[in-house]
Amino acid sequence: VEGFLYLCFPLLVPLVSGRTPRRLLFIAAACAVASLLPPAALLLTSRAPSEELLSLIRYNPLFHVPAFLAGVATERLSHRVRMPSWIVWPALGLILFTSSVGNRIPYEVLNNGLLIAPFSALILGLASGESALSRLLSNRLTLRGGEASYSLYLLHLPLAPWVLALNGVLLRLPTSSWLFVSMAFGFCLAIALVSFRFVEEPYRKSIRIWLQKPLSSPLSSPLSSPETCAPLDVGDVPVHL
Repeated sequence: VEGFLYLCFPLLVPLVSGRTPRRLLFIAAACAVASLLPPAALLLTSRAPSEELLSLIRYNPLFHVPAFLAGVATERLSHRVRMPSWIVWPALGLILFTSSVGNRIPYEVLNNGLLIAPFSALILGLASGESALSRLLSNRLTLRGGEASYSLYLLHLPLAPWVLALNGVLLRLPTSSWLFVSMAFGFCLAIALVSFRFVEEPYRKSIRIWLQKPLSSPLSSPLSSPETCAPLDVGDVPVHL
């Protein structure tokens, strides 16, 4: 799913580039609703949907495009508006409450956009930098951990056999204990930090350099001339189309 969405990224960026804050907010809200429509329709029309249909909703990348676009719109919105810092706490409370009763919510609904709105509000509130939680998360260690979070997300499952092997040989901790969870998290985080420093960060820089190069065409046309190319805002990277 992640690979497909990142391949779609260049196609989705023009949908949010240069939009007003009001339009970005509308895009994020529309995407939140669009994410919930497929699982809601399936659950409302079928009392016992087949496992094949459930897997289609859960894992087909197309059903996760709206959530991905909502995240892109939220990131763009964080540079254009300043939300009140108090919004962090109700958003965080709603996320924690929903997670605590998650076993009572159909997985397809919880996984497909139910928490887009509170997570977007949390991100926008934290981006203001004025709340106590923002200041807590702004120190050097947490920033570095946040940068490596995607590597951690990608690597924690492949590293699971190594964690279990390490525990079985050296520590022999009960796998249901907090000590084991802490050890597993620390081990995976350390690998993720190394991966971020020596793989993800250099690769990201090379992509940015490549994106900064204007697209050239062997055919001479007004559209391919530098004078008529318009800059497209992709975060901090100007891309010429």
